Amino acid sequence: MDRDFNSIVDDALSLDAGHRGELVDKLIVSLSREEKLFAAHLTEAKCRLDAYDRGEITARDAKDVMADIRKLRQR
Repeated sequence: MDRDFNSIVDDALSLDAGHRGELVDKLIVSLSREEKLFAAHLTEAKCRLDAYDRGEITARDAKDVMADIRKLRQR
């Protein structure tokens, strides 16, 4: 199965940009609501990691983030 998958990926990556975009649209439509939500979260996580790697954003300790959230909820 991995060889079939890799072959499909290679074929998809060889498409021109327009056809790759159409393929992405069709794949997204094929996902269930839960899968779409997971995919959106994964995409956002990857974007944030890339921004962190480029030095565009900084990391914060989860304990500090949660403390800030608790303060906001008390207002």
